[in-house]
Amino acid sequence: MASLYTYNLVSLASIYFVTCASPGPDFVNVTSLSLNARRNGVFAAAGVALGCFIWSTTAAFGLGFLTSKLPNLVHSVKLFGAIYLVYLGASLILASFMSRERTTASAPTRPGSVLNGWVSLRRGLITDLTNPTLLVFFGSLFAATLPSSSPLWVRCASIFTITFIAGSWHLALALFFSSRSTRSVYERLRRPVDVILGALLVLLAIRLVMLA
Repeated sequence: MASLYTYNLVSLASIYFVTCASPGPDFVNVTSLSLNARRNGVFAAAGVALGCFIWSTTAAFGLGFLTSKLPNLVHSVKLFGAIYLVYLGASLILASFMSRERTTASAPTRPGSVLNGWVSLRRGLITDLTNPTLLVFFGSLFAATLPSSSPLWVRCASIFTITFIAGSWHLALALFFSSRSTRSVYERLRRPVDVILGALLVLLAIRLVMLA
């Protein structure tokens, strides 16, 4: 029986890693913050990991039951998530056009560099928790890979696995995009990069709304 549960955990980890590595709101958010400051990106990655911990814990202990009792929950999360992504995208685009004005000041600051750890962590957490695709995905993932009779240790192991993968992957993104070589390229292309990242967030919001 233990070998069966091990197989289930490996299956869960494999499926989740492929999904986690796919570009989405978390990817764009962590990338944009990391390009401004490593600290911002690291805390945003921690926020994503915390969000995935919450999602996986809920899924491991009855997310399907929750959504069946609250049929409008997915739609509410979708609406709030779309609004939040539009807000982040528009803020990033506006900041890119304001950066030139900042450079004329005597002590310029990078857009986003003033964010403290808590703000970055909160932004990563909210972006993750307001992604309705994760609400559906985690419910389906746990239903498909973990039997309803799975013991407590298997459920806890699955939560740890999801959280570890999410934290590790997004931390790697934060470290890569905040590296000196990556940021030196970004400094030369700040405005188009910020506009593209902001537009991606807005497009992701539109996609969320259009997906029924």
